[in-house]
Amino acid sequence: AYDLYLKAREATRQDDDEAAVHEKIRLAKAAIALDPNYAEPHALQASAMSTLAIFYPADNQDSRRRIEEAAAVARRAIQLDPELPDGYR
Repeated sequence: AYDLYLKAREATRQDDDEAAVHEKIRLAKAAIALDPNYAEPHALQASAMSTLAIFYPADNQDSRRRIEEAAAVARRAIQLDPELPDGYR
């Protein structure tokens, strides 16, 4: 899970590329699948989903759905680790 999280963080450097943001989400979800109680990938996934909603929306409804999903994932990150700053971003 940690290795996948690190790969997802590396993709973070490429937020100007929609495909890289999707890859970040995919890797974060894979890390979560391996360790559902690992807060960092949840926070990273939430951040990436927000990036998609804001910078790459298909339409307003898509943007709203992505923001709602990102908020749910961020809440889970905070639930898992209330001291993790990335969960609040």
